[in-house]
Amino acid sequence: MPDLTGGFVKSFVFGLLVTTVCCRQGYNAHRRRDSVGPEAVGNATTSAVVISCVLILTADYVLTSFLL
Repeated sequence: MPDLTGGFVKSFVFGLLVTTVCCRQGYNAHRRRDSVGPEAVGNATTSAVVISCVLILTADYVLTSFLL
């Protein structure tokens, strides 16, 4: 049962992180200083993926520490 609970907690947190980061990057794509138009969307997508991956790795480490 603790493994099942930990899996649900982690999946909820990971989904929340990815959704929040991607929505923020997409919403602010028009404010990017490095590019404009479709290029800004591509750069926002790339940065959203990178930020999400780093946050998932960090959150996994922290959640595993707390759940064990």
